[in-house]
Amino acid sequence: MKSTMPHMLRAISPLASLVLVTCSLSCSPSSSGPDTYPVTGTVTFENQAVGGAVITFHADSGGLSGIAYTSDDGTFNAITYFENGKQSKSGLVAGEYSVTVVKLQPAPESLPPGTPPTNVLPPKYETAKQSPLKLTVSSETANNCQFDL
Repeated sequence: MKSTMPHMLRAISPLASLVLVTCSLSCSPSSSGPDTYPVTGTVTFENQAVGGAVITFHADSGGLSGIAYTSDDGTFNAITYFENGKQSKSGLVAGEYSVTVVKLQPAPESLPPGTPPTNVLPPKYETAKQSPLKLTVSSETANNCQFDL
């Protein structure tokens, strides 16, 4: 099922993705910073693993959010960025999160240059306000989740 992301989000997404990838490659892991707890899991859509997706964990309390990228088998490990993205730490801070998942497919070469990518997952998972996906991260239990889209 294909959807077109809202116009403004489509225009921002390629830049945001580039910034996130750049930060992932250049930010240093840290042992300082907030206490985080491992968050792992799998994303599937129509009973198939979703590789190449970006998962964003939006802190409901306004605290630190996190991000993860799915591998080809749909698995992921969440990361928290802090100090304005200069530092990263594996896992998420304990708390409640709204979860969004997008998988962008580049526009075909037959379309004009600059055509934004398309999200190939259902649109309800694009924004924290619409997404039914929720996660509670705990310091006392395993934080392994399965997101069946």
